This record gives sequence, C-alpha cells and structure tokens, in this order.
Amino acid sequence: MTLPMTYTDHSLAVYMQALLGPIADIAGIVVGESDPGDFTAHIDQIKLELGTADLSGVTDLKSVRAFGSYFAWILAVERLAPLYSLKFEGTALERQQIYEHARQRFALAEYRLLRHDSAYSVDRQRAAEEE
Repeated sequence: MTLPMTYTDHSLAVYMQALLGPIADIAGIVVGESDPGDFTAHIDQIKLELGTADLSGVTDLKSVRAFGSYFAWILAVERLAPLYSLKFEGTALERQQIYEHARQRFALAEYRLLRHDSAYSVDRQRAAEEE
C-alpha cells in the first residue's frame, strides 16, 4: 500500500478503520461508501485541530495520520467501554480484554500524537559538561 499524497474525509476514515482492524468490526464501526460514516465527528475534530476545513490541502501527512490514529482509538474505546466479563455454566467470556487492548492502543496513539502537536513539544538541551 502506497502512502497517499493527500487525504479526503473518506480516505482518512478508511485509513482509521484499517488501523483498528478487527476491533472496528467488534465495535461496530462503519465507514460509508463515499462518506466517513461513524468517523464523521472525529474527522471534523481532526480538521479543527489542524486548522483546516479541507484535508486535501494539508501536506503534513504525519500529523494527519497521528490525529487519525488518536481519534480512531478514541472511538474504539468509546464503543467498547460497555463490554464486560461474563461467566456462565463454566464458560468464561472475556470481552473486556478487547476494551483493555483498545485503551492501551489509545494511550500509544496519544503518546505518538504529542510529537506532532507543537503545543506539547519540548526542546531537549544537553547540559554543558564541566571541565
């Protein structure tokens, strides 16, 4: 798969759904044929964060993908939150593990996003060595 030169709302939603993999199916996250589907509100938020009304004009694809990952995992965590563990007649269903996995991936996406957000950037300086 080659990297796109730009994203549209729909192509970013497709990327976000692919990023979630089978978690998207479990959480019931759907992308429309030509629209962002369940990612619509999150893509609107990405546009606000990037200060644009149209993603096709954004050239910083690293930031677009970092925000896409962050908001994809937010949606997954929101949808998976009601999952629970169930034990019945010797059978255990541990669907809560899926939620915990999504929370861990969200935390990783948030950490990666901080590298692309100038509001959170930190400059590191090496201390002068004493002679």
